[in-house]
Amino acid sequence: MPPSSPPSPPPARPSAVKILVVDDDKDTSAALAEALSQHHYQVSVAADGQTALSLAQTWNYDLILLDWLLPSLDGLSVCCELRSHGYQQPILLLTAKDAHADIVAGLDAGADDYVVKPYYLPELLARIRALLRRGNAITDTILHWGDLQLNPIAGEVTYQGQEIALTAKEYQLLELFLRNPQRVFSRSAIIERLWSFEDSPSDNAITVHIKGLRRKLRASGLQDDIIETVYGLGYRLKALPDPWPTPPSISSLTDDTDTRTIQTVLEQHRATFLHRVDTMQRQAQHLRQDATQTPLQSALHQEAHKLAGSLGCFGFPEGTQIARTLEQSLAAESPLADATLTQLLDRLDQLRAILHQPLPSTITAATKSTFSATPLEIPVLLISPNEELVQHIQQEVSPWDVQLMVTVDMEAARQSFASASPQLALLDLNDQPLATVLASVRELSRHMPVVGLLDQQTLEVRVKLIQAGAQAILQSVTPPSQILVTLVQVLNTGLRPAEHLLIVDDDLHILDHLHHILQPWGFHLGLLDHPTHFWTTLEDLVPDLLILDIEMPDISGIELCQAVRNHPHWHDLPVLFLSAHGDPEQIQQSFLAGADDFVRKPVIGPELVARILTRLEHTRSQRQLPYIDDLTGLSNRRRGTEDLQRLLRLAQRQQQEFSLALVAIDPLSACHHQHSHELGNHVLSYLGQLLQQRFRQEDVLCRWNSDTLVVGLYGISQPHARQRLLEVFTAFQQQHFQAEHHAIQAVCRAGLAIFPHHGQSVQTLYQAASAALGRAQATNQCLLLADASSQRLPMPQP
Repeated sequence: MPPSSPPSPPPARPSAVKILVVDDDKDTSAALAEALSQHHYQVSVAADGQTALSLAQTWNYDLILLDWLLPSLDGLSVCCELRSHGYQQPILLLTAKDAHADIVAGLDAGADDYVVKPYYLPELLARIRALLRRGNAITDTILHWGDLQLNPIAGEVTYQGQEIALTAKEYQLLELFLRNPQRVFSRSAIIERLWSFEDSPSDNAITVHIKGLRRKLRASGLQDDIIETVYGLGYRLKALPDPWPTPPSISSLTDDTDTRTIQTVLEQHRATFLHRVDTMQRQAQHLRQDATQTPLQSALHQEAHKLAGSLGCFGFPEGTQIARTLEQSLAAESPLADATLTQLLDRLDQLRAILHQPLPSTITAATKSTFSATPLEIPVLLISPNEELVQHIQQEVSPWDVQLMVTVDMEAARQSFASASPQLALLDLNDQPLATVLASVRELSRHMPVVGLLDQQTLEVRVKLIQAGAQAILQSVTPPSQILVTLVQVLNTGLRPAEHLLIVDDDLHILDHLHHILQPWGFHLGLLDHPTHFWTTLEDLVPDLLILDIEMPDISGIELCQAVRNHPHWHDLPVLFLSAHGDPEQIQQSFLAGADDFVRKPVIGPELVARILTRLEHTRSQRQLPYIDDLTGLSNRRRGTEDLQRLLRLAQRQQQEFSLALVAIDPLSACHHQHSHELGNHVLSYLGQLLQQRFRQEDVLCRWNSDTLVVGLYGISQPHARQRLLEVFTAFQQQHFQAEHHAIQAVCRAGLAIFPHHGQSVQTLYQAASAALGRAQATNQCLLLADASSQRLPMPQP
């Protein structure tokens, strides 16, 4: 009998839909990106064809909105190039070229749809939804058009249950149209899809096949002619009434809650902005008296630069434009002309007037989206009989735009499945038998991700709940705000670990603004307003992504990026630049220094979050492939060595304890030799999964060699480290592994070394732990602490 596979964690939910907008008109692309962001799409923007081609080949976009007339490479060439390399995602051409010949050429180039500017936004959104539905369709899903069905698995077509006999090409034609609703296929495009080059028919042959398919469908009783002729273009599937309701307009997405949120943040900063303007006016007056004061002009230039980057974020787009004009004037060589200084003072008066304006006259759609308290409007099902708990969560949820549906038990929850479509369940598991709890989690997890609330969490119960399908387990006493942060994480990323972001910007207002944008997404943020302590903060935080302002005192963001790229440990850290400027020369300098992305201030919240999530997702996939052991799912030895050295350096600097344990399975060699390598691998794989379930994300877990694992624990005392390891070993020994005719048990043994007591380096700690493991195996003990006087075995080189 083959060994049974250990339970695996539930699959992650897909991330939000990602769209690439390609248009060289910045205003047009910004407006469209904002509209799409309001509907919770993640949007990236490219201004030329070559950049679009590079982005599409690098990132996994769900849809590309592509203009035709572009710099460097036109949209038609981009489309052809992508299709020639097997690119399968939907492409929608969005262009002012409206001639029939252009539309035919665009569709023949591989576009899935063609929309002529100026477009009607609700129609464009409907077309996007249709393309995304088509793009996300599962190949084996039965295709429908009313009562007409095409079953790809059985290879049959039926209407109202009666089979329709079609030729092979008629079947392929119908499948092509059903899989691509809304798309117009020219005759040449159909030939390219359904025939090989050697046996390509004439255009007239396509007409014959279409007529034959229509005739057979009518003969089956289907009254509608479902294949429409689009004169001058080709053919497409006739649209059924769209079951998806048209989303509300952008203006209707804002409400009083958003306004209150913006008002609160704005009032925190309005006085500071006014104080800055007052200071600049005094400096300008001094400069007018003595125009040769170069340091004073430089200080004014720096203040104008900061205002240009932050005013637009706080609801003052006109103020941003004025500040940019001031910045340009002050960038000129000194001394400034008297007329320039007069103009400078006039513009500062304009800034003061704008900052005194009431909130309603300064808020724009972009500003409101920036300060949205959460990036999602998601229906969440709360199942709890605890009225007090429900009331607390309802009070907390109001500014988050989460649609909370409350039921008291599972019976009522089942009715919610039919009447609504909740996307996540928050399940109160207290005061219920364990069997009932597990059954509820299993049932709910088939429909949606599940987050459980349970006060009494033993390690055994927690593991069983995760195995049953729960993606997170919290205590009922967890603050409601933290519960909601966890929900957002689960919804957006399938319970990704909370990534760490280090943001370096000398403008405290920008740091505060970025904190408001990013905190609801569950990121751990390190905010640094001066680059002096950059390296220390970098080592302490160990960020997954670095966000840098370009212009800062003493050292620029570009110089920091160059230093990071030249560091042997941090060279692959993703870097995103923020700048109030976006001129081509500065962008080029940023990417030459090693930037991964560039975002211009003022920052639009949804765009920044989308760029961060996209970059983190790409980095995770890149890093995991060469550094993960396939069998155990743990880090391999190379990555493990790097992580151990990094945490040990951190422990030395922070004067914290650091534990290193060598773990071996007894008798793993016997499993290999007496039974099978398959059983031995199964035992080792199970231990790897168990370690990942029981230890923290920041702990180092790696496979050192064929039968030894290494665990590194930072900031944990020696008794606590022993306890955690013993809990894992106890759970492991309770597992029975099925051999050919009987079940066997395996035992974990470990040696544990503690910094600084047993060594000052990874090598000496490894030697001490290895000696302790040898003694544990020799004396048949489970875990032994290293002895400072024990023999130091040589550490194999990675």
